[in-house]
Amino acid sequence: MLANKKLSDGVNQYEAWKNHIYAIIENLEGWLEQHELFSEEAWNTLARCFNKLERDRITVAFVGEFSRGKTELINALFFSDTGRRLLPSDAGRTTMCPTEILYDEDRAEAYIRLLPIETRLKEYTLTELLKMPDEWHEIPLDPNDSASLENNFRELANTLQVKPDEARRYGLLNEDVLHPEGRQPKTIDIPKWRHAIISYPHSLLKHGLTILDTPGLNAIGTEPELTLTMLPSAQAAIFVLGADTGVSQTDLDIWHHNLNGHEKSRRSRLTVVLNKVDTLWDDLRSPREIEDSIKSQILFTARTLGVSLSKIFPLSAQKSLIGLVRGDQQLIKRSGIIELENHINHEVSQSKQEIIIQDINAELVNLLEKTRSLVHNRLAQEQSQQHEMTDIHQQSDTAISHLLEQTQQEQDKFRLNSNALKEFEHAVDQKARELQEVLDQKAFEQIINQAKNNMQQSWTSKGIQQAIAIFSDQLKQYMDAIERKVTENRQLIKNIYQRFEKDHGIGVIQPKAFSLQQHQKQLETILDEAKAFGKGYRISLTGQSQLARNFFATIGQKTKELFADIQHEMNHWVNSSLQPLAFQIEDHRDMLNRQVQDLKMATQSREVLQQKINETSDRIDQNKHQLVYIDDVINQVRSSI
Repeated sequence: MLANKKLSDGVNQYEAWKNHIYAIIENLEGWLEQHELFSEEAWNTLARCFNKLERDRITVAFVGEFSRGKTELINALFFSDTGRRLLPSDAGRTTMCPTEILYDEDRAEAYIRLLPIETRLKEYTLTELLKMPDEWHEIPLDPNDSASLENNFRELANTLQVKPDEARRYGLLNEDVLHPEGRQPKTIDIPKWRHAIISYPHSLLKHGLTILDTPGLNAIGTEPELTLTMLPSAQAAIFVLGADTGVSQTDLDIWHHNLNGHEKSRRSRLTVVLNKVDTLWDDLRSPREIEDSIKSQILFTARTLGVSLSKIFPLSAQKSLIGLVRGDQQLIKRSGIIELENHINHEVSQSKQEIIIQDINAELVNLLEKTRSLVHNRLAQEQSQQHEMTDIHQQSDTAISHLLEQTQQEQDKFRLNSNALKEFEHAVDQKARELQEVLDQKAFEQIINQAKNNMQQSWTSKGIQQAIAIFSDQLKQYMDAIERKVTENRQLIKNIYQRFEKDHGIGVIQPKAFSLQQHQKQLETILDEAKAFGKGYRISLTGQSQLARNFFATIGQKTKELFADIQHEMNHWVNSSLQPLAFQIEDHRDMLNRQVQDLKMATQSREVLQQKINETSDRIDQNKHQLVYIDDVINQVRSSI
């Protein structure tokens, strides 16, 4: 039995939609090959689209303060069909570290991978540690043994007793909480594990769903990668509050610092769950009084968080799980889980499709428009030749010879210009090398190392802020230098295309100009995060000695990845910038060769000339049909996406 049918239906619909896009791309690939329009650029474009679809995943993040019922909600939404409380969610025994729940298609195995808390002392980011299997502790799972699964998952709740100084080294000591009256305990509890990854063969997980369970404010504040990377990239974020506690100050801290700012990017859709409404169920009160009490909580939550009422879902995760396990339809309905399932189903599918629009739609439509331009040029050439051959059909052999001579002259001129393409390619390569020099990794590392030295030598908040300000200014200058070189490359490529269009009427759609606009926005976001970091964002939980390490494990790493992406995209752009023109030149050369051969044969007899006119007419019809097909595929892509 699949209890969470609504979510299953949503993911299955999304998979069906993806398969429809797959079919469009596969049909387009075959059509391009059939009509000799399958260029290297087309191959690269379709390969990228296939890769993005194959690697596509849906991530739902559950965020909230400790003991708000996040893990119990995950149990109810996704694992009620096991008949157990699969993930630990008892009072005082719940998940203590950020946990990713997915299905590992590569290994096709069930397991828990646990990253020891001691790795916080190492100079590696979580992203880097993912590639270091020896750093992880792994527990194999038997999906068919629910009792064994429940027992193994209890490991997620384990803690260690350490001395305060050791906790401080891990960046897990909250000094304000530790010294409320000036006394220091001999030991304190800290999570045993820093991060967990669960691979489990659930049907939804197999369809590309990833669940991110966060344990509370402490983990969010002390793991910057969780804050700056994992949460913003989730397709949906479920913010869990407790009806028994209302909106506390720590709830507001999480909301303002870690969630609300990402709504602008539309990469994360925010939903608020007002959990534990069963604490308001009172047998001594009427159903109307209970409903009014819940509505009052919802209104207060909406005003406090600044969200619409439609974004808030009151429910009881515990009662939902019990109802789903027992098949108690009345309890399921009263628990409020059905409304949340419907909402997540819509939000996740729509959000993911919007991202695919951004990533695939532009690529496919751009390829199709370039192909249409190529076919349109073929059509114009064929119509011109047909018109000329029809005009001379009743004329003398001298007129045919004269047209042949003109075509051969055009052929010679085109041969000279097409040979010049190699010189243009050399010029583009030279500009690309100049851009690579600006993007030199050593120059970037120098900025990073200088910032690191400045921060390590600054032990005041003002000094840290100044070091970050210098770091930000240098990165802006670095980006400006890249922009200047990119502009030079764009102009050179534009001039090359204009040259061939002017000399031979080859109106090829130029490749999409490489733009740094999106990357510049990303840099602005990173620098805003750096500025907030410097102002003391969650420093009270991490400790001063941990600040520099956290900064370069997050802000520094994101900056490094940003410029690596720029370099990768720029290399692809340079390497593919002249491909449409090269393909069109080859096509134009073949057409001129065919025209010369046709005219040579036409000089032999009028019958041959008429035959060539008929063949040209057939090619014109074929070109027209191709244009209709291309327009139809463009409409399919746009309407499907």
